[in-house]
Amino acid sequence: SGVTVNGMTAQTQIFATMSQQQGSDPLATLGYQLFCTSPHATETRSTGVWDGATGDVVLTVCSGRTLMAHSTYQLEWTITNPGSAQVSPAISIEAGGTAAFVKQDVIKPGTEVLGISNGADPLLVIV
Repeated sequence: SGVTVNGMTAQTQIFATMSQQQGSDPLATLGYQLFCTSPHATETRSTGVWDGATGDVVLTVCSGRTLMAHSTYQLEWTITNPGSAQVSPAISIEAGGTAAFVKQDVIKPGTEVLGISNGADPLLVIV
């Protein structure tokens, strides 16, 4: 499972900015909604659902939209760190559909940053 925040058990809609790079072209922000929480795209930003009980973020491709082969996609959304310390949680990514991608762990480099041991690890919070 993904990130669990103490006291948050409800499902929460997230808004994400999607960018795409084809070939050697620069990364460009998509001007349309690629991921939807309803059957039809009505936004310019993608939407998904964060499940506070499991810590999972679920993104569903909008009806009529596709991900292009041989393209790089970048997904960005805002995460607010808690007011208390937390270790870097287990984070993994998987996808399903017409092409399945097996679950893969996000790499934790274990690199020191600004004197903080493992400071480069994702979602590590030092208070």
